Amino acid sequence: MRTSLPPGRKHPAAARVLNLAMTALLGVAGLLSIVGMLAAGLFVRTLLAPGLDPATQALTATLARIMLLEVLLVVAESGLVALLVSRNQLLLPAMATGLHNLALIGGIGVAILVPDVGIYGPTIGAIVDALIKLAILIPGLQQRGYRFQLLWRPRDRDLHTVLRLLIPNALSSGVNYAGTITDTALSTLAGHAAALGAIQNAYLLVGLPIRLLGVAIGQATMPHMVKLSIAKQYAALRKAVHRALAIACGLAGLAAIAMIGLGRLMIRLLFERGAFDSYAGDLTYQMLAAYSLGLPAYVATEVLARALLSCLDTRTQLLTNSLQLTLRITLLLAMIGQVGPVLIPLAFAASSVIEAGILYIVLQRRIQEV
Repeated sequence: MRTSLPPGRKHPAAARVLNLAMTALLGVAGLLSIVGMLAAGLFVRTLLAPGLDPATQALTATLARIMLLEVLLVVAESGLVALLVSRNQLLLPAMATGLHNLALIGGIGVAILVPDVGIYGPTIGAIVDALIKLAILIPGLQQRGYRFQLLWRPRDRDLHTVLRLLIPNALSSGVNYAGTITDTALSTLAGHAAALGAIQNAYLLVGLPIRLLGVAIGQATMPHMVKLSIAKQYAALRKAVHRALAIACGLAGLAAIAMIGLGRLMIRLLFERGAFDSYAGDLTYQMLAAYSLGLPAYVATEVLARALLSCLDTRTQLLTNSLQLTLRITLLLAMIGQVGPVLIPLAFAASSVIEAGILYIVLQRRIQEV
């Protein structure tokens, strides 16, 4: 939000633009969610999991329909976080980020205690996670005088400015989801469907340091980077980026070592119950260790993407995400039959290193002092 408004615009202007953007986004997201619910069965059978048996495909389609409810909540959450961060108010967004997946993990616990709940426990937990975030953000914004209202003005100039930044960013997120779909589809077609649970559990664990380090540090430093970018203080901006990268990547390196060293114990404590035996734990740890190798690159990408956004550049990440997806697909098609499912996290880690390197080079060229 801060990047789309010129200097001097105050909170009422930002709130107005947020209402414009959220009205448009909720309308589009709602329409796409309805289409997704109607097409979920066909999507699962043909693209997401063509290698699964019909019963599992039907269950997957049902879960997908439930998860589409989360889309509207995430859209609302993103807008509220943008307004808070634009005003240098970082505590509530940090709390929302830190509590991510809390209810999902609670849903797993419910499923363990009440086996009949099954996979619906963590699925509903993901929806509750989004509601918890809104419950944290909305009261804070209300105390600061913000009230959401539907505002439909498609010709508004500020809305067009937001959309010029938002559309490449949305497409970039779509590319990321396409990567997940590709991983799932190629795993099932290659006969590695049993590894999907291990891959998801491993990414759930590695996602925590990504959010706490990459996302949180990126959000915290972005308002300062925006100010420097607007003022064309490129030397100071480079220093701010390097400082954020040093902190984020240094902590991510320590987190990666901890994940590799303590990951097996953590998996035993969190997951090994019932049908989740020691073999499943070993497989999950294998995936976790592979994902952890790229942890510094993941958090660097989060910081660099926000630095580029502070320069009003959202197209570069779209291009690098597309390149990363192409690299992942190429590696998986060529080698998954020989290497096995561990190639999925390895390909993700390797392509993320390349993406982070490209983002860094582009950013350095963009902020060269004139």
